Amino acid sequence: MTAKNVKKVYLRGIEILEEELVRLKNFYELMMSRKLDTNSIAYNDTLMELSSFFKSYIIKFEAQDIPVSIDYPLALDDMDIQGIYYVKNYIESIDIENRFCNLFKKKDREKLFYDYGVTYKIDCDVILVNLFELIINNCIFSTILGNEVTNLEISEYEYEFLEKQFKNICNNIAEDKVIVSEESNIIELIEVDDSFNTEADSNLDYNDFEKITLILMEAIEVLVKRLRIEDEVVIRYIKKYEKRFIESVLSSIKSNTFKSMVTVSKNKNEQLESYIVDDESKLDDESFRKIFNEILDSTSIIEKIRIIKENINAKKDFIDILESECLFGEEYLMLFASLSELELAILGSVVFYEDIRMREINILEFLLNKKTETTLWKIEYLKFMKRQSEDKIRSIEEHMNKIN
Repeated sequence: MTAKNVKKVYLRGIEILEEELVRLKNFYELMMSRKLDTNSIAYNDTLMELSSFFKSYIIKFEAQDIPVSIDYPLALDDMDIQGIYYVKNYIESIDIENRFCNLFKKKDREKLFYDYGVTYKIDCDVILVNLFELIINNCIFSTILGNEVTNLEISEYEYEFLEKQFKNICNNIAEDKVIVSEESNIIELIEVDDSFNTEADSNLDYNDFEKITLILMEAIEVLVKRLRIEDEVVIRYIKKYEKRFIESVLSSIKSNTFKSMVTVSKNKNEQLESYIVDDESKLDDESFRKIFNEILDSTSIIEKIRIIKENINAKKDFIDILESECLFGEEYLMLFASLSELELAILGSVVFYEDIRMREINILEFLLNKKTETTLWKIEYLKFMKRQSEDKIRSIEEHMNKIN
């Protein structure tokens, strides 16, 4: 290929990317016009941040880069693509998720997020949780239970019933098998195949839990029909999510963590519980190592938070857990979001120790002027605090003043 031809190919490549950028900007504006009405900070901030991509993207020299911060997680992300094509996939995926979530009333969505927050002691407005995933999971289980497809509330009794039925299937118990009925809002009983053996292979695939897989697949097919979803793009996205969802359900049944797949409805007067770090309850070395290994072995952040909350009560142990780096990336943010303002103040008194030793506490000023931290958990703490509302920061500041 001659130099002239190379230049021609290069210029055509730039032209293609420029055209792609214009089309993507138009689609971004369409996506924003039908975005979710939600209080999720990560969701709203990420969607607003994406607008700066169209000004900051440098086609000629940094086409593979993404010059914006994208924090909100997709239900289905593709980390193998780069540059404008990653952003294109992200915006298109968010739009699909938005269109599905908007099939449900805002009050029902918000109640579901509230229930999730109460269950896991997490503030859903600040945590990095995918809203589509929460909604479609409960929608699938609600469909299996025979509820109206738009009913996202699942009671404790209904959750226990579901868990029992799935365990019965796994244990080859013929009574009370469950499958969704498309014709009516009831759960039908079906016969178990005596040849079905869940212990044949410890590696999870569709064949290991064939009957549960069929139930889940049928439920997804029914909910698509009942929600009158006809857009092939949305249907393909749901079908793509189906594989990941089924694998997660099967894995949760096998590991006795099925509750992490369902958001159980709570009373509106239930408050997020406080968890007080008490220096009187320090663990001995052997107990601490056992807890540390349990956290390290867990693959679920919800499970890690449960282990920490149930076993770590002393400030020193809590700091030691944070410094032992058994949490990774966004797991720190989820843990911090599960803490009370008092607990965040206790951690803040460690992070800002040198600053508050010298003068009166002003967290907003500290956040603006704090020198770069080298300790991972402190870096993540500062990142988390910068996302909080001014009112919440002031409240944490008051607790820090009392501690100080």
